[in-house]
Amino acid sequence: MKQITYLLLVSAIIIASCQNKEVEIPNNILPKDTMAVILTKMQLIEASVSTRIIKTNEQKKGLAFYAQVFQEHNTTKENYDESYRFYSTHPLLLEEIYELVLIKLSTMQAAVDKEFDYEDDE
Repeated sequence: MKQITYLLLVSAIIIASCQNKEVEIPNNILPKDTMAVILTKMQLIEASVSTRIIKTNEQKKGLAFYAQVFQEHNTTKENYDESYRFYSTHPLLLEEIYELVLIKLSTMQAAVDKEFDYEDDE
């Protein structure tokens, strides 16, 4: 019985993997590159708030930073949330977006390291 369950699980994973072909992104969903830029900025805001670089005494002040990001990209929190839900249901697309975020953050880190002439301690 365990072997049948295991085979069914493996089969389901293989079938699901094969179905991740080219997904058409609906017009109401933010493009991958825009999502990557927004997520990058959100990561920077979260890091700044959590390390107290940006001091936020009230939740409203923290939300204002996010609102500014949405405004810069001509979108709304609702459209961002809808887009994030869409990409969450398409893991390969979401992975592509997060790869772009990682590249952007790594590029920024490299620029900071170069600016301050940090040496790699590893």
